[in-house]
Amino acid sequence: MRRLFIFLLIISIIAGCSKKPVDKAKQFMDAGMYGDAIPLLEEEIQKNPKNTEAHYLLGMAFLNLGEEDGASQSFDRAIKLDQKKYTKKTTEAYHKTGLNFLGQDTPAGVRRGVRYLDQTLDTDASLKSEISKAYRDRGIALAKNDRSLSYTLLVRALELDPNLKRDNDFYYALYIEDMEDPELQNKGCEDFLSLFPESKHVEEVLYLMGNYQYSIADYQKSKQYFSQLGERYPDTELGKKAKVMVDNITKMEQEIGQAELERARKIKQMEIEKAQQLKQMEVEKAEKLKQIEIQTAEKQKQMELEAKRLKEESKIKEQQSQLEEAQARTLMEGSWIVYYVYQGENKVGRLTLKISGSSITGTLNTGFRLSALDAYCSVEGTIDGNRFSVTRSCAAWKAGQFQQWSGEVNLQSQEMKGSFTWKGNSYTFKGTKEK
Repeated sequence: MRRLFIFLLIISIIAGCSKKPVDKAKQFMDAGMYGDAIPLLEEEIQKNPKNTEAHYLLGMAFLNLGEEDGASQSFDRAIKLDQKKYTKKTTEAYHKTGLNFLGQDTPAGVRRGVRYLDQTLDTDASLKSEISKAYRDRGIALAKNDRSLSYTLLVRALELDPNLKRDNDFYYALYIEDMEDPELQNKGCEDFLSLFPESKHVEEVLYLMGNYQYSIADYQKSKQYFSQLGERYPDTELGKKAKVMVDNITKMEQEIGQAELERARKIKQMEIEKAQQLKQMEVEKAEKLKQIEIQTAEKQKQMELEAKRLKEESKIKEQQSQLEEAQARTLMEGSWIVYYVYQGENKVGRLTLKISGSSITGTLNTGFRLSALDAYCSVEGTIDGNRFSVTRSCAAWKAGQFQQWSGEVNLQSQEMKGSFTWKGNSYTFKGTKEK
């Protein structure tokens, strides 16, 4: 029947090819063919970006395909174009589609339904009670097949509506059905019998309680629950199983004796208590390890932040130092007067240097003749940071007469000092920037 409907739909679309893309898209969506509707709607939006209905329908198509990001973006565009109308329509879309997904058989579909319905509540809190009931009903239905998902839905239902009616089906699904912890399950069974003594689930509850007491070797209580079950439901499958269990326990009592059974019960109880203590110790150990991991992670993060801070601080200092050096070097550009000192305070000549970037050029005028040298010659050198060295000085440099020309510059005080050696004799010089 569905194939015939789709075939007729396609024929109608082909026959009505003159229809607008939005109308064709609607036909596909009515048939559940959302993937076929999307290209038509995108084509329409490309031609008419302000077609609000096209944006909304595209959101609906994405929503039904489970493409949540695409749906959200399309709905947002529709709301931006017409907030009043499409805020309401978008809420209705999430509500309707969410209920459809909630009823699906797959866990992924159910979880998507929960997300859609929670999205509905973001814009319309008045639907809390209705959605809470939907979660409750679906949680009860899933109790036997998917305990985890059932529990999630039932707890969410109570979160939305704390006053939600908790009938025997709800209570059984939340506190008893497939409960992993036997002790908690038994406690739920005890409460259930107290609250709903005539419920349709009493048969299962009595059987669970009988089994639990048997597992902890409390055969007297086990026999009591199985006896109640056999008496109330003699012809059911569980009732017949209960009678067999009663016979088995009675036979054990006759063969072993009541005192021995009581001893076995106490031993079993001690084993259970020991197991519980070990379990609690494991829980506490796991919690401590978790706390240590958290503290370690926090310390590591703090160390990383501190290292980053120090690195940034070092970088800033380096940049500041480079800036100050550059500023000082700029101020130093120009001539320097350096006085040579030989034997105490006796001046023996003048050295004029000019710093340009990393190069030094200048002249040496001794005011007297250094052996065969003229009293005047040129000087060339380099500067690196606050250190400088002379690479050439007159012909005597090549002859090896001048040695160890070197010095330093104080960028802050604008002072310069250094030394050189001439024929084994040491000379020093110092000076400040020429004013």
